[in-house]
Amino acid sequence: MEQNQTAGQQITLETALALTGNFRAKYPEAVQGYLISAENIKMILAQEGCTGIRIYNGYDEETGQITPVIVGTNSGNDMCSGVILDKALPCPNYCDSSSALCR
Repeated sequence: MEQNQTAGQQITLETALALTGNFRAKYPEAVQGYLISAENIKMILAQEGCTGIRIYNGYDEETGQITPVIVGTNSGNDMCSGVILDKALPCPNYCDSSSALCR
């Protein structure tokens, strides 16, 4: 599978505010975001041949919560035999309450 080199384009703060505000309005009870350490992201990106990151939605039956499942990609293919992350910290409770993206 060929990887789209424009996946994950940079956006303006105004666009980010609109997107996050729209989500909060439509899903007021949902998790707003997740905190993932830079060290864990670097661990995925440091894998030989890693050219991107894919984030899947997962569901933790123990907690009853949606959780991201994060895997590196190589030429658009999941690197399933490499580092896979879970257990991101949800917002709320792990939010930057001073961030405009969280209000």
